[in-house]
Amino acid sequence: MTEFSKLWHLKQINLFQGLDKKELDYLNETTKMQEISPKKAIYFLDDPANTVYFLKKGKVKLVKVSPEGGEIIMDVINAGEVFGELALVDDGGREEMALAINDCLLCSIPKDKFTEIIENHPRLNLKLMKLIGFRLRKFSSRLENLIFRDTRHRLFFLLQDLIEKYGEKHENEILIECFLTHREIGGLIAAQRQTVTSLMNDLKNEGLIDFNRKKIIIRDPEMFYKQLTP
Repeated sequence: MTEFSKLWHLKQINLFQGLDKKELDYLNETTKMQEISPKKAIYFLDDPANTVYFLKKGKVKLVKVSPEGGEIIMDVINAGEVFGELALVDDGGREEMALAINDCLLCSIPKDKFTEIIENHPRLNLKLMKLIGFRLRKFSSRLENLIFRDTRHRLFFLLQDLIEKYGEKHENEILIECFLTHREIGGLIAAQRQTVTSLMNDLKNEGLIDFNRKKIIIRDPEMFYKQLTP
């Protein structure tokens, strides 16, 4: 990858939008770009938290494994987003694994270099603090759903989140390009794969959705949104 191409990719990262050329040039000098294949680990549980990552292309899932060996997905990172940022405020090891869902292109920067950058660039520091605050609110909302809602409603709220991020309107329907398996959906809503498949089939039989390996279609958006009320 040429330096020009790498710099272009850095400009597409949400956190870096608004930085001037000098700031971007310094980032260009201190970051490393790499390609990651699907299902490959970017880091593992308890790895040293000494690097921050910026995702340019693809999707990454942040995963914890239960004592029984089940996969709990903490978050899905999309192109243009940052992950591993808690390395900046925590000197311990990683508390989750980061796995590529599909082909990914990301850049990484050592923790000490990025700390130096944000200390000298208040705008970037403020953006990062807002990002961490947003992530904490997001996790709090997910925890509330897991505690107070049944599995069916947890699935509805996940589908609502997927609609907001990836949904495209097609006449009276909403199309979601599906990149999650039923097992991964289960990891996001604390349910077994078989339970997810059964619930998805129930929603299909009720005329609310249709789905296959590549997409989920919300057939009746009005009725779908009514289901979000317990």
